Amino acid sequence: MKIGITFDDSDPQPIRIEGDRLELRRVITNLVGNAIKFTDVGCVKIVVRPDAKWVNITVEDTGPGIRASEQASLFERFRPGNHARAGCGLGLHLSSRIVEAHSGSIDVTSTVGQGSTFTVRLPISL
Repeated sequence: MKIGITFDDSDPQPIRIEGDRLELRRVITNLVGNAIKFTDVGCVKIVVRPDAKWVNITVEDTGPGIRASEQASLFERFRPGNHARAGCGLGLHLSSRIVEAHSGSIDVTSTVGQGSTFTVRLPISL
């Protein structure tokens, strides 16, 4: 099993986000860990893009993807996926709660057989 991991933060300007550093780290660690866990072939790509008031952090993988019927409940508590490697269903729920507590949002786009992209949107501290 060989996968590539890339990180793109091509905007050289520092970004300041106010919040709990450990909890925000937990969100990113969970998303990247899930992407690695579910990707057997291909890559995991992490992209950080700021705009005027927000920073978008995306974690994209080339894993099996998530069926549309499962995406609606993906962030619910104790909703493990139907994949053999799925956990107990708390990681994405906790991640969504942490992001929401920081006045942000988290969402997923996914295509079965092509992969998933999770996007965290957090307000930039001015």
